[in-house]
Amino acid sequence: MNLSNPSPLPLPAAPIRRIGLLGGTFDPIHEGHLTLAEAARAQLDLDEVWLVVSPQNPFKAADELTDERHRLALVQSAVANRPGLVASNVEFALPRPSYTASTLRHLLQTHPDCGFVLIIGADNWAGLNRWKEADWLWEHLPVAVYPRSGAAEAPGTVPAHVLTGPPVDLSSTEVRAALRRGEVPTIPLPEGVWAYLQAHGLYAPNGHDSGK
Repeated sequence: MNLSNPSPLPLPAAPIRRIGLLGGTFDPIHEGHLTLAEAARAQLDLDEVWLVVSPQNPFKAADELTDERHRLALVQSAVANRPGLVASNVEFALPRPSYTASTLRHLLQTHPDCGFVLIIGADNWAGLNRWKEADWLWEHLPVAVYPRSGAAEAPGTVPAHVLTGPPVDLSSTEVRAALRRGEVPTIPLPEGVWAYLQAHGLYAPNGHDSGK
């Protein structure tokens, strides 16, 4: 990868629609995800931020993930009253595991009127050069990074647009662990998410999260 130019790729310019891509398993989604998405939309002047639900993260075992239909429904509940935030299932019809390069190629073909920006937390910044097809990907996809408590302050391996805001150090793992202990999570959950979790018994003690 040629990183001789330390400047990040320019953001998409008008008249095309400017779309931020915030990918994740969202297992489950929490307020930290929405804080990141809304900061990126405001600071980068994006038309929308798509929260792309990954049915199969290449770094996680499939049997560790809650059924993607539930995870998508949780994201849909979370963004229902958040203008400019959109739940996306675009990766559901793509080969698995889900790779950002494959997703971007698909989106460039199906949405030629859009320009895309990848939104990530600072804890993922350092490893971007190890992503699949990294050379091609970072020549076509600008990156925006949001701070996260405990993340390294050193620049990542890919030049990025740096967002500002309070550190976000919230974990879906902690939400799942609390629910499986029969406790109410201390991590804030978006409106509608808590009701969905209770209605479907997700992450409950002795519950069945897969839904399969």
